[in-house]
Amino acid sequence: MAADQYFADHMSDIRRPVMRIYQWKPWCISLGYHQSPSCLNLDECRKDGIDAVRRQTGGRAVYHAEEITYSIILPADHAFAGSVSKTYQCLSEGLAAGLRMLGIPASFQKRTINIRDHYAAKISASCFSAAALHEIVIRGKKLVGSAQRRMPGAVLQHGSILIGPAHSGLFRYLNGLDAEEQAGMTREVTEKTTCLRAENEKLDYRTVGQALKQGMAETLGIQFKTKMLDSDENRHIRSLKKQFVIFENTG
Repeated sequence: MAADQYFADHMSDIRRPVMRIYQWKPWCISLGYHQSPSCLNLDECRKDGIDAVRRQTGGRAVYHAEEITYSIILPADHAFAGSVSKTYQCLSEGLAAGLRMLGIPASFQKRTINIRDHYAAKISASCFSAAALHEIVIRGKKLVGSAQRRMPGAVLQHGSILIGPAHSGLFRYLNGLDAEEQAGMTREVTEKTTCLRAENEKLDYRTVGQALKQGMAETLGIQFKTKMLDSDENRHIRSLKKQFVIFENTG
C-alpha cells in the first residue's frame, strides 16, 4: 500500500502510467478506507500469522492469500483517467485482455446491485461477496475485486485477482460471527466466486503476471519498462508504511 501511495504522490513528476503486480508475504487482510478495524479478530490473525492493513481505496475486506494484486496509477490528465466508471471499464478491459491470452473466458459484470441493501448484510464485509459493474467474472462468478481513488494529480486503481480458493477463508478472521455464520458465508462466497486454477490448474503467478502486463500494455497503447526501486524510493516507501498498518506479525 505504501508503494502504491508513493507512485500516486509522485505521478505529477513521473507523468506516465505505472503498473505494479505483487503478492503478499505473509498473507494479509486489507480493509477499505472507511472500514473499521474493529471488524477484525486480531487474535485469530495473530494465531495464523495473518497481517492486516488499510487501503487508500474504499470497499470491503480482501483476504490476500492465493491471489495476485495489481495496481495501476495514472496521471490525472491521462486519456483513460475520465470518470470513475470509464476508468474502471478501460482498466478492466486491459486485465481481461491479459486473462484471455491465457485462455481464461473473462467477461464483465453486467448487472448492478443495491449497495445499501447489500451493505446491510454481514456478508458484505467481504469484497468478494458481490460483483459490481465492470468487474471481471467467469460465467457470472466474480474473479477480480477492484477499487479506485482519485488523488491530486493521480488516479489509483488496485485490486485482487483470485488464483486459488483461499479467499473464502476470510470470515474466520472477522468479529461478530458464530461458527454457523462463518460456515454459511464461506459457502456463499465460494458459490459466488471462482479462481484461475479452476480454469487451468497449471497456471503460475509469473505466467499470469506477464499476461496481465501484456494485456494492459495493448489496451493502454503503451510499452511498459521494468523498473527496480532504488534505495531512496525504498526509504521513502518505508516511511509511508505506518499509515497503512493495522496489525503486523512480528515473528
